[in-house]
Amino acid sequence: MTDNDCVEFLQMVLPRLGLRWPGFRKVRRLVCKRLNRRLHELHVPDLAAYRNYLELHPDIG
Repeated sequence: MTDNDCVEFLQMVLPRLGLRWPGFRKVRRLVCKRLNRRLHELHVPDLAAYRNYLELHPDIG
């Protein structure tokens, strides 16, 4: 996952969570690192697959 991929993902999902991008801009590297760890835990290959996963499991995240 590239930094740009992560930023695009965050900018898409944060509003759905009631959060704003400016609050995550400075900590994005840490958030992206944790997001990458989550992808590995779930054995999900990329952010597109993770978006699908989240749609199928909205209560889990």
